Amino acid sequence: MCAKMKAFDFTIPGISVFRSWQWHHPDFLIQWQCFCNENYQKDKQIWCTRLKDVKLLSVPTARGDCRVAFKCYREKRLLRYFLRPSLAAREAAGFKIVESLHIPVAQVLAVGEKRRFFNLVEAYIVTRFEENTESLLYFADHPEEWDMLLALLKENIARLGRLHAAGYTHGGAHPRNFLWRKNASGQLESLWIDLATVRQMISGKKGWKYLLTDLADLVENFRLSQNELDDLIAEYRKYNDIPVAYLERTDHEYKFSTVIHVG
Repeated sequence: MCAKMKAFDFTIPGISVFRSWQWHHPDFLIQWQCFCNENYQKDKQIWCTRLKDVKLLSVPTARGDCRVAFKCYREKRLLRYFLRPSLAAREAAGFKIVESLHIPVAQVLAVGEKRRFFNLVEAYIVTRFEENTESLLYFADHPEEWDMLLALLKENIARLGRLHAAGYTHGGAHPRNFLWRKNASGQLESLWIDLATVRQMISGKKGWKYLLTDLADLVENFRLSQNELDDLIAEYRKYNDIPVAYLERTDHEYKFSTVIHVG
């Protein structure tokens, strides 16, 4: 937990690179007050580095505990985010962009920054924890459920097509950032998490490189046949009809060719 979160000024509206700010979802007010009073239970440490800490927390509510993923960035590099938005703010923007395209994402509940003399000190983002989910990496160890994987890859490569067609790249389209589960009726559903790297697409050769990297990242952990890859590309091109791109197998992984053939 960010130790100094209680020092944030609740009265400052909107994102700013000049001062501390924070926002929380209107339905998250009671839970947010629990955060500020440090009235929560740490269920699990999900990730921890020198600059980033991700925890699974339970916050008590009148209707039972609410479980959330709390990601906190501690900035120790002077001027790294001087007058620039933090990764937490960029991730919140990424969630908003993707959600505007009607792509399911984890719900953002709160986000904020603490600054001192315009320099970023720490930032955080809180998202609702998606219960009973697995990432697509699950299928790397469960080849017996290959048909299920293909259905999920088809769904998510189509979503990447819609994102690219709208003028954005994902930047982190790794299988670990795509969650899935079966709903009450037994149907598959999937959603996206960790969207700090969503960016507006740049023009030229470098822009194509980022687009193709998104597609390659999605499938790199799975040994798909050429027919399966062709089917995925056909699905992608329904939403973003780019010049023909193709996959090559190199040293146990797939990567999209950076050579675009215009037919």
